[in-house]
Amino acid sequence: MTPSEETPPGVWIGEQVTRYGRDRKSLNPEVLRALNKVQAQILQNPTRGDRKRGRLRAVYVEKYTAQRDQWLVAYVLIERTRTVRFLAVGQHENFYRDLSSYVGAQPDVVRESAKSSWARTGRGRRGTRERRVSRHSPASARLRSRARPAYNTRQIRDDGEE
Repeated sequence: MTPSEETPPGVWIGEQVTRYGRDRKSLNPEVLRALNKVQAQILQNPTRGDRKRGRLRAVYVEKYTAQRDQWLVAYVLIERTRTVRFLAVGQHENFYRDLSSYVGAQPDVVRESAKSSWARTGRGRRGTRERRVSRHSPASARLRSRARPAYNTRQIRDDGEE
């Protein structure tokens, strides 16, 4: 099925990773109501958030206010299936640090949304470096054959209900 057959044009499907659902459960009811409104707005216009750079280049972050505090919602867009995958919710303190380590540990979470594929190559004790790989290269085929989803997702509706 093509994305246009699955969902009407302009409609995006919300999906959450396990970490996001766990963080949602711990929120205050007032903050959760504000989050539901923001989720509905994101599903209507997914590019409304700020697109990040560097390691988080595929991630969008939307800011909202609840209980006189600023909260952040991180998500990625999967254009092929018109899906918005919500990754994290929290306050600014250590948000980007935790999100960056989560995305680094779970590359499958954002792999589908990245515009180009990346392969990791070893550099000994100095860590790793990333290099661009074309879709048709042997390295890319090895990555695809080893790729397993390392996350659980659950669908959420437009109004924020699970």
